[in-house]
Amino acid sequence: ALAAATAAGAATKGVHVQQLEDFSYVACAPFCKIEKASHHCSFCKCQGCGYCISPPPPPSPFAPPPPPPPVACQSALGGDFGYKTCSPFCKAAKAKSHCSFCKCQTCSYCVGVTLPSAGAAALRLPSTSPDRLTAPLPAKSGAHPRRV
Repeated sequence: ALAAATAAGAATKGVHVQQLEDFSYVACAPFCKIEKASHHCSFCKCQGCGYCISPPPPPSPFAPPPPPPPVACQSALGGDFGYKTCSPFCKAAKAKSHCSFCKCQTCSYCVGVTLPSAGAAALRLPSTSPDRLTAPLPAKSGAHPRRV
């Protein structure tokens, strides 16, 4: 009786304990009955039956909520994102310039930083337009503009 009680206790904990005239592996033999689960589930040959298998634990009620959606952001800065974040590119040592980028605006060192207007930020960027790639030469007849 002590061996059966030990086996039954172990079976409810998911531990395989082989009893006399039992299988050496977990199964669900044809003789296993749900009406006799309290006894049959102590045998390896019944521990594989659905009524002997413990259900998985319920999901934690304290699962973290999903992150909020990103906040939309617009800038005229080349290579910038269309939403606010704090990307690995951002550096606290360069907060004055990096905090102008949408991709740096949620960094802790950018919170509370006064940002220049988008127009002012755009004026500081080098232009790549064709008219900015040439500079006029001193007035000479027949002179062609030079590349800078």
